[in-house]
Amino acid sequence: DKYSKDLDDFQLNVINDPLVLAGDLFAAYYEADAACKNFPTNESKKDESDPCQCPKCLNVYAHQAALNDHSKLCRSTFGEEQQNAKDRKFLAKLDTGIFRLVTTAKMLEKKAEVATELWHKVKTKAQLAITP
Repeated sequence: DKYSKDLDDFQLNVINDPLVLAGDLFAAYYEADAACKNFPTNESKKDESDPCQCPKCLNVYAHQAALNDHSKLCRSTFGEEQQNAKDRKFLAKLDTGIFRLVTTAKMLEKKAEVATELWHKVKTKAQLAITP
């Protein structure tokens, strides 16, 4: 009869759209998780240099006394150049991380809008299907 056919069509529509959205949300979750995990932090910026390394030329000495003697005469700017390069690289990663998080947030916001529209659509169809 017509009521049974309408009910079957309703159930197919009700099941199909949420399943598609659920598949999209699953992928969106992993994108958001990856964006958060790959975001650079101050921990990733920490310098793990040798305590006996000259900050100016980056040479490593056997003990602190040798480093102290060397540091008095060292005029190199190599260490500063390397630090500036690390800072630029960190800022580039930070910029990429911000872009990725903003893009992911926009994607999740659109998924939320789709879910809201889907809810209203299913609710409307359910009300129509209930009335024989």
